Amino acid sequence: AYFSAEFGLHESLPIYSGGLGVLAGDHLKSASDLGLQVVGVGLFYSEGYFSQTIDAEGWQREDYPALKLASLPLTVVTRNDEPVIIHVDTRSGRIHARILHLAVGRIQLYLLDSNIPQNNEADRLLTGRLYGGDQRTRIRQELLLGVGGVRALNALGILPNVIHMNEGHSAFAPLEVIRNRMQDDGLSFDRALRETAAHCVFTTHTPVPAGHDRFDQGLIDENLGPLADSLGLNTHGIMGLGRVDPQNGGESFCMTVLALKMCRIANGVSNLHGVVSREMWAHLWPWRSAEEIPIGHITNGVHVPTWLATQMRVLYDRVLPDHWYHRTGQAEVWNSFESITPGELWEVHSALKNRLIAYARRQAVEQARRRGESDSVVAAMETTFDPQALTIGFARRFAPYKRADLILKDLEFLEKLINDVDRPVQFIFAG
Repeated sequence: AYFSAEFGLHESLPIYSGGLGVLAGDHLKSASDLGLQVVGVGLFYSEGYFSQTIDAEGWQREDYPALKLASLPLTVVTRNDEPVIIHVDTRSGRIHARILHLAVGRIQLYLLDSNIPQNNEADRLLTGRLYGGDQRTRIRQELLLGVGGVRALNALGILPNVIHMNEGHSAFAPLEVIRNRMQDDGLSFDRALRETAAHCVFTTHTPVPAGHDRFDQGLIDENLGPLADSLGLNTHGIMGLGRVDPQNGGESFCMTVLALKMCRIANGVSNLHGVVSREMWAHLWPWRSAEEIPIGHITNGVHVPTWLATQMRVLYDRVLPDHWYHRTGQAEVWNSFESITPGELWEVHSALKNRLIAYARRQAVEQARRRGESDSVVAAMETTFDPQALTIGFARRFAPYKRADLILKDLEFLEKLINDVDRPVQFIFAG
């Protein structure tokens, strides 16, 4: 079971915001192609992630168009013609959710939706927006994803052999599995934890401390209190699971720390990120050397049919073996690639780059008009960008830890780069 707060499957279903969701979507698509036994678990955000416009003053404006279930390839999971409803208890009341189903090729994706009459108004909004709301909203979203996700699978008769947590948002999932083992098999908490962790894996994405979710004791007690009670843990005990030092009462509860304690192995998303992650979390295993820290790396891959441009696909299909896109990691598949001439490859590359430049110009013109710029400025935007120049793009959320300003750290080098008349360069920032 692959748990993720985001799934980037298609623009028509905007329940993703960036690489985390794109990886999750590609993971399910590739699992379908490979015939792997995987089921996805996430949340259905009824307003998704926002659509962005830049206003006349240059400020971002967000629009959250409501998603119409009837126009999406989603179905409500029912039993005896009634929606299957799961619930999660908190100190401040019970959160209910229905289960929506989406077929991703041969893979089943189940999304929880709290916008149902059984909930109060605040809890109906829990699955309203991706990354919306305050810390209380966030922890309740993550409680629904992790604990509610496991309960949804159980309600459907699905008992996964492995729990894969894509980032720390779903780190509460193993706690629900532990609760089930204690209740059904009579295990102690410590034994249930050991046996559950042997079937859990964790992918961490964030290379800086600011990107990891942390919650104070009040939020943990309110939202995890009933679960902690069923695990036989007091407030100190449940807080300790999310602390590097369980005895440090001043340390907040970190979802990444919980995930690392709940899994048998973890991975970063590149070789370098694996190194950075081992350094970042080494204090969880002070008795181990850096090489022994149980965080490896798996370099992010992509679902090739999704991301390869049609023009390039036509070129590849002409010379590569049938179904080459299912075997991109096999060296012999690429033996015939050299029959494509450099000129042919460059022609397709140039055509695609021209499409990018045309799109960027249209966006620049629209923004200039919204800002009320003069006709001369608007006209200039119609010819901005040079199709022959090296184009460097930054397209990410503008959260501080994403470091959009990194290119400004060495202004002397940047000045030389942008003033080299023999090797022109241009930048496109989007996010």
